[in-house]
Amino acid sequence: TRELLRRALIWKANSTSAMPFVTSWTRGVGAALLSHSPSTSFSRGEDGRPSPWHRWRFPFSNRRGAAHCQGGGWQGGGIDLSIPAGHATYNLYMPVTIYHTGGPGDLPPYLQAVASSGGLSQGVPLEPSAEIKIKPIRSLLSVGKPQMIMMISEFMEEMNKGLALHAADPSAHWDEKKCCFKMLETHIDHIPTGSEKGVYYAVDVGGTNFRVVRIELLGDGKIGKTSRIKRDLKQLPPAPEKPKGLLDASVKQSEFFGYLADQVIQVGKHEGDIAGEGLEGEASPVLGFGFTFSFPTQQDQKNHAILSHWTKEWDTGRDYTGTDECIEGRDVGQMFDDAFAKKGGHAKVHGVINDTVGTLLSCSYENPHLPPVYMGLILGTGSNGCYYEPKYKQYSYNGKLINIEFGNFNRSLPETDIDKQVDADLSNKADVGRQRFEKMVSGKYLGEISRRFVCSIMADKLKGTKAELIDSLKSEHASKIVQDESQNLEITCLTLFEQWGVTFSLNELRAIQEICRLVFDRSASLAAMSIVAVALKADRIGRNAEGMTVAIDGSLYTQNPWYQHRLKQHIVDIVGREDAQKVHLQIADDGSGKGAAVMVAADQQA
Repeated sequence: TRELLRRALIWKANSTSAMPFVTSWTRGVGAALLSHSPSTSFSRGEDGRPSPWHRWRFPFSNRRGAAHCQGGGWQGGGIDLSIPAGHATYNLYMPVTIYHTGGPGDLPPYLQAVASSGGLSQGVPLEPSAEIKIKPIRSLLSVGKPQMIMMISEFMEEMNKGLALHAADPSAHWDEKKCCFKMLETHIDHIPTGSEKGVYYAVDVGGTNFRVVRIELLGDGKIGKTSRIKRDLKQLPPAPEKPKGLLDASVKQSEFFGYLADQVIQVGKHEGDIAGEGLEGEASPVLGFGFTFSFPTQQDQKNHAILSHWTKEWDTGRDYTGTDECIEGRDVGQMFDDAFAKKGGHAKVHGVINDTVGTLLSCSYENPHLPPVYMGLILGTGSNGCYYEPKYKQYSYNGKLINIEFGNFNRSLPETDIDKQVDADLSNKADVGRQRFEKMVSGKYLGEISRRFVCSIMADKLKGTKAELIDSLKSEHASKIVQDESQNLEITCLTLFEQWGVTFSLNELRAIQEICRLVFDRSASLAAMSIVAVALKADRIGRNAEGMTVAIDGSLYTQNPWYQHRLKQHIVDIVGREDAQKVHLQIADDGSGKGAAVMVAADQQA
C-alpha cells in the first residue's frame, strides 16, 4: 500500500520546488495521512474542492486486512487526494478518489492508466453497443430448465447403465461407448460414525499439489492437532529440462514416488511416529496411511489402484510407456509401497481413494448429527462426484461408495464454440475430447473460457495485449471479478490491469463481469444438476424422502460465496424449495486430505 501511494503521489505538479510529504498507514481502523505545504495556490468550488476538477477512483489494496478510514487528505499543486470519512472497504480493497484540476494528459503515466477507466457513474446500464454483443453470450451460457431436466434424466440413465455393466462383469474394463461414466469400485466398506479416535496419516495427490496430513481424531466428530506439509509438484524439481516439474513426461515413476515417500518419512520422524536413523530402542511400527489419488483408477483391492490415464494435463512417466518407469496402466499403491521398501519400509499404503470419496468420509466423521452424507462433490481445479449406493451388493460392488467419474458426461451439454476451442487448444492432446463436462464445470477452465468470450467482443481493444495469451486470466482472477461488489468495480479494474496491463471504461468492466458471472453461473447450474440427479437416484428427495447431505470441497465452491448462492438457487429452480431444503450442502474443509486418514480409522475401529 505504501508503495502504491508513493508511486501515485511523488509527482511535482505546478511546482519547481521539492514537495516533501509524510505517509502513514495504519492497519485495522486507521487513516492515510498525507501532508504537504504547496508552493502554489488554487481556487476551490462551493464544496471546497479544487475547481474545475476531474474525478477518478483509484484502487489501493490493503492485503493484511480491511481498513476503515477516519479521514485524511493531501492538497497541493492542483491535486487533492481525499479518502471519505468512515468509508468501509470491501474485500480488502480501499477505493481512493483523486481530484485533479488539469486534464488526464497532465497526470503521470500510472495515474493516466487508472484514470482512463472512468468510474464516476454508478448503476449505469451497458451501452447499447455492449448490450448487443453481450445478449447472444447470455443465450449461449444460460441453461434453461427443460435442458436441465433432460440432462438430469440422461445423467441418471448413464448411472444405471454403469451399474448394470458392473453387475454383469465387475472385472470388465470401462468402455466409453457403452457408458460415459466409469462407476468405479472404491472398496469402502465402513462409513465413519464420528466416534473414531487416534492419530492417522494421509497423503493427498491431486491438482498440482501434494500434501502429507497427520490428524488426531478425538471422537464425537472432533479433530485435534493437525499437521500438514504441502508441495507444488509442478515446481519440483526446478530444472529447465523438466518444465512441468514432477508432472513432466520425463519424470520416472521411481523418481516421483521416491519423492513422495521422502516427504511422508520426514513428517513421521518430525512427529515421532517414525524412528529416526541412529535412534536407540525398538523400531517404530510400519505406518499405515490413506492415499488420496484424484485420478481415474481401477481397483481390485482397497490398497491396489491401477491408473487408467492421467487427467488435468499430467504427463508423469509418459516418456517411459511400456516400461517399469511408466505410471499409466500400473498399480499406484504398489509403486508407492515399493518406494517405501527401498527407504526402509517405514510406511505402507492402507487404501487408495479418490478425493470425492475422501470428502464424503471426512464430512461423515465431522458431521455425525447432519442427515446422512450420500454424496461427495469436488468443485475445484477439477470436478467429480461419488455417492453412497444402498444396493451396492446387487450390482456386485464390494464397497458402499461408488466413484462416478462424472467429468466425462457428454449428453445434451450446453457446449459452445469457445468450449470446443478451449478443448482443442489443450497442450496435452491426449486430453482433447475427454472430460467435456468437467471442462465446463471445474475451476481449471473457467478463467480461460471467460477470457475468450471477453476477447470475442473486445477484439480490437485487446489486440496485441496480454489478454490474447492463453490462460492469461486464471480462474482465481475471474473469481475476484465475479464477486466484485465494489462501488465502481475497482477490484475488477485492478485485477485486469495486473493481468493484462489494460484499462477499461466502467461499461466495459460491467460487460466483463457479466461474462465471468455467466461462465461461473453455468458451472454452478451443471453442478446443481449432478446433485439433483444423485439425490433422485438415491431416493433422498421426493415424497417422504429423508434428505441427504452433500459434502463439498474445492476452492471454486469453498472460496466463492457468490458461487455457493447460485448453486443453491439452481437446486431450488430445478426441484422447488421444499425438496431443495432436503439437500444440505456442507463444506468439507480439506476433505480430500483428512478423508483418507479417516478411512484408516474407520476400518481399524469398525
